[in-house]
Amino acid sequence: MVLALVVLALVGPLLFRDHGLVLDDIFTSDLLANNVPPRAFLGRELREGRFPLWSPHIFAGLPLLAQGEAAAANPLTWLLYGAWDWVTATTLSVALHTWLAGFGMVLLARRLGARLPGALVAGVAFMLSGFMVGHVKHLNLHHAAAWLPWLVVAADRLRERPGLARALGLGVVAALQLTEGHPQMSYVSVFCALPIVLARLPLAGWRELRRARYWLRLGLALLGALAITVVLAGAYLFAGLELARASERASVEIDAWAYATRFELLPRNLLTLLSPYVLGDASDTSYDGAQGIFWENWYYLGTLPIGAAVLGVLAALRRAARRELATLGYVALALAVGLGSVALMFGKSSPFYAAAFDTVPGMQWFRFPQRFALGLELALALLAAVGVDALVGWLRRRGGAGLAALAGTLAVAVTATDLVACMARQFPGVAGAALRAAPATVALLAPPDPPEPWRVFTAFGPQSHVEAFGLARGWGGDLAPYLDQRQVLQASTNALWGLEALGGYTSMAPYGLGVVVGTHTVPGYLDSPLTHRAIRARECPGAEPRFSGACTGKLGCPADFAAVLGVFNVRYLVSPIAVSSCRGLVAAGTVERGAFRAFVYRNERVLPRAYVVPSVLDVADAREAGARLVSGSYRPDVALRTLPAAAQPSTPPSSADAARVQRTLAPVVPCAYAALEPDTRTVTCALGAPGYLVISDTRYPGQIVTLDGAEVEPFTANGFVLGLALEAGEHTVTVRYRPWYAGFLWVAVAAWPLAALVGLHALLRRRARLAARRP
Repeated sequence: MVLALVVLALVGPLLFRDHGLVLDDIFTSDLLANNVPPRAFLGRELREGRFPLWSPHIFAGLPLLAQGEAAAANPLTWLLYGAWDWVTATTLSVALHTWLAGFGMVLLARRLGARLPGALVAGVAFMLSGFMVGHVKHLNLHHAAAWLPWLVVAADRLRERPGLARALGLGVVAALQLTEGHPQMSYVSVFCALPIVLARLPLAGWRELRRARYWLRLGLALLGALAITVVLAGAYLFAGLELARASERASVEIDAWAYATRFELLPRNLLTLLSPYVLGDASDTSYDGAQGIFWENWYYLGTLPIGAAVLGVLAALRRAARRELATLGYVALALAVGLGSVALMFGKSSPFYAAAFDTVPGMQWFRFPQRFALGLELALALLAAVGVDALVGWLRRRGGAGLAALAGTLAVAVTATDLVACMARQFPGVAGAALRAAPATVALLAPPDPPEPWRVFTAFGPQSHVEAFGLARGWGGDLAPYLDQRQVLQASTNALWGLEALGGYTSMAPYGLGVVVGTHTVPGYLDSPLTHRAIRARECPGAEPRFSGACTGKLGCPADFAAVLGVFNVRYLVSPIAVSSCRGLVAAGTVERGAFRAFVYRNERVLPRAYVVPSVLDVADAREAGARLVSGSYRPDVALRTLPAAAQPSTPPSSADAARVQRTLAPVVPCAYAALEPDTRTVTCALGAPGYLVISDTRYPGQIVTLDGAEVEPFTANGFVLGLALEAGEHTVTVRYRPWYAGFLWVAVAAWPLAALVGLHALLRRRARLAARRP
């Protein structure tokens, strides 16, 4: 109850006033452009009675389960976003997981021996720490981190008495954390849990530890917990691994060590433990970017908890001198976790991180070594519990139980007041109705009854967000610029309004897609030429400081840019800069709100989502496909077919080969959609001659393609979409997304309610046993 009241003091104003969170990451918004749109899509589909496996809204389609931001395999996501609209669901999700983090911390501190006042201080400090609050904008990270203390408790309970019930508890907690969609937090959690659980093994008793029966039971219980985790979280686990292997992070072009250690802890960042805004505050733009990224380097835990942590160490040393070793063991565990976390936070400057990078599987996939700060926050919160208990115990011996109770209550109240007052500025909100309302740009992009599917491509979305960040002075001033800049349809926000886009913003995307289109980590052939022209426009003499007023106010696009966008079914281009000299782009309208203008252009050279060309040109890989697309000589009526490695020619096709193929072209033949659903697309084509079908949707493992009822193997066209050879005549082609691991999802849908019932039954039995023991 105490923790719930503290959470309401922080998040309640948003809920009671129907406000939604507006947080950004300077160059974009991981909250509103990354985490929320796929969850909003999932919620809409669940309310319609469907569970989608494929997300069609960004990057020409991606597997929804593999998007960690969506947390599509997590039952809490189903509950919250299926029952409420995305604005309310997001606020409720933040509130629920904040409380879960605090309650789990109370349980862990109590299990390790802390009394209630100290445990409550630890719970409040952990759930409102700088790490947790700073990462609220990253829902999947924040939510996964909230399960850390629960994981330690579940693992320690299993160590104490191995058995099926406790294996179920550990498996459920591990699955809940994994399906929140941030595997790095699971790695950090294992790093924190292992030393605590291993160090407490002797508590089982040396006689028990010498028995093979104990180790057999423990081994079987751990295998059972692992099996339960795989059953409940397998859909996300296998989907994420599949995408990771296909993404830019697995490419030989990416230096894994440089990628993983690009950001690391600077010693001065630790000053935020003592004073939250000693280095400045991102919410009012006073933070100096030279110190690193604010939310990755912010660790404030509260003045009282930090002081209590120091007191806890001193109290443990004093008790050790009296040969009272129980508290010393508790403190030693916390110090080991905390100091180990700090050693890894220093990244490439630490030999410990280098050793872990070389030996621990999966470490090369992660970045931001500072995220091991979660272990530091856990350790300090545990030490704070020891210090508060030592103070309360001293007062009890000197002034009685009444004074001790008052001191414990004051310690919790001071900690909560300090952290709520400090963190409130990190929870900015705007009216929920304004967030839910579609930007006026959407009306220009969405005709009432579009005859065929189409996509939108947004240019310079991040740059417009940079301008909004400056105009709003972080999020400590007027938040209207964030609402105004939505007219530009920043990457992925289009999914909130049901629009499909060629671009997007996600943590990982298939490598070929990133090479051709471009992601926030991989420069693409389609976005790079336009972006480079924008940079040159900003640098010309007389440019105004704002992005939208750059130089002449117009930007010329590369040759045949509209035609290349049209190959991928892009009917509309949205840009905060007016575009000129672009053959095929016709002005469709302008939306102006505040300091922002969104110029909307209709692409007259758009091709249907599915079409047939008479010829193909074989290319070696996505890089060659992307280069040919923007070469200025590419013709949309020839498909670029990526050859399998075994079938690649010894020398790549020359430009003369391309010209020869293009001279023999016939017109593109459009195909019609008989069905267009997230997981299934059915196309009908009538051909008078053989040709090559191009379906401008991302080609991805798990797609089952049938031609006139018979399963066939497609090829990769134009770098990353679907291609298929067709004979003359009438054909029906169906593309269904049915990955092999989807079965885990359907099992989990049935298993989660069963696990909840078993857990509730166990809780009621435990309460009954405790009640029976009371006199």
